Amino acid sequence: MKKRISLVILGCLISTLSYSKVLMLKDVIASTEKYLPEILEAQRNVDVKSAQLGVAKGAFDTRLIGSYYDRVDGYYDTRSFDLKVEKPLSFFNSKLYGGLRRGEGNIPVYESQLETLSEGEYYLGIELSLLKDALIDKRRANLNKKIIDLENERNNLVIKRKKIKATAELTYWSWVSKGYILQSQRELLEMLEKRRKGLRVRVRNGDIASIYLVETDQYILKRKNEILNAQKNFAEAGFKLSRYSRAQDGNVSKLNISVLPEVSVLEGIKPLTEKELSFQKGFIADISNKIRKNEIEVQLNRNNLLPKLNLKASYAEDAGMGNNKVFTEEAKLGLSLEIPIERRQVRNSLRRSKAKQKALRYKKQSIVEKLTNRVETHKRNIEILKGIITNSKEEIDLHLKLIRAEKEKIKNGQSDFFVLNIRENSYIDSRLKYLKSLFIYKRNMVALSLLTSD
Repeated sequence: MKKRISLVILGCLISTLSYSKVLMLKDVIASTEKYLPEILEAQRNVDVKSAQLGVAKGAFDTRLIGSYYDRVDGYYDTRSFDLKVEKPLSFFNSKLYGGLRRGEGNIPVYESQLETLSEGEYYLGIELSLLKDALIDKRRANLNKKIIDLENERNNLVIKRKKIKATAELTYWSWVSKGYILQSQRELLEMLEKRRKGLRVRVRNGDIASIYLVETDQYILKRKNEILNAQKNFAEAGFKLSRYSRAQDGNVSKLNISVLPEVSVLEGIKPLTEKELSFQKGFIADISNKIRKNEIEVQLNRNNLLPKLNLKASYAEDAGMGNNKVFTEEAKLGLSLEIPIERRQVRNSLRRSKAKQKALRYKKQSIVEKLTNRVETHKRNIEILKGIITNSKEEIDLHLKLIRAEKEKIKNGQSDFFVLNIRENSYIDSRLKYLKSLFIYKRNMVALSLLTSD
């Protein structure tokens, strides 16, 4: 029984230690990549596009084609079968085929094309397009579009990963900054409550007026309300972060202030790298791929304006015994031509696809300009925020000096607690301003990194 109780206590201690482990950004990112449903969904979307590409490739699959003909009633008892293998190719919309056909029985003159020697006719041939469909046709157009779709979906996965990781990072910095805002509010409240105890003794002894105690109570109540608001903000930030920082089993975990990292993590400021000076090309991949797909439509519409000129060449050889009129070897060459008289549908389809291509290019130009402006805006904000952060840090140091000086003046009877309360509130306000500036800096760095990193 004692052993079991000891194991339970040990388990509770281990659980407490694991929960109180400081939460770092790398842990949040690792958890996000592993468990977040949006990333898992995007990965499956890539699988869908890959399967669709496989379907498009199936248009060029080898086929086995068979046919059987039998006169089941009447004067003639003709029977014939034809079995061939056919392979479509993308080269000049060509098709290779080869097979065996055989005719049996009493064959009428008007069906003499069915007649073969006793062992049948072995044949092979090729069909290809010389004008229309020579360079592109619906099957190849569809295949090329599916290749672009797969490339685009893979890029979407990369972009979605980056966006989700950026959101996770931003949520993390929001949680950290709000945690330290809460701690700063609590720090001032502790200072005020500690002073209140001393003031009560002095008011009771008649050393100072009771108004000093009233003023301190006023500041305490004000700070308590601000702490409640800070607690609410910190709890909300922790709830949002819990989606990205999950437990080992992938379930959403609860976060509290005990896992907050050192404030130095938030204070890290780095210079901009060469990569962070221009946006990453992946953000225009979607519109670029739309232009590529529309270009295929333009090519296909141009193709449809061409006359249809097809070539067919075949060679056949009969084997066995039979009618002497059946040639044992035979080579054939044929051409077919089809010229459309009216082409209004195709011409207007080509006109539409060309106009769409121009519209897409203008849209791409607009996206590039907007992305460039966003990068420049974040860069400018970052440089300004660096100055604000530096000034805020110096301001905090000055407030601390003023507080120490004010305490000395009170000891010497040259000041009072009214001024000290003002000094301490100003000090906390400057710390809050500093923490908020750090978060805004992180927010701009995350946004810039999202746009510029590979």
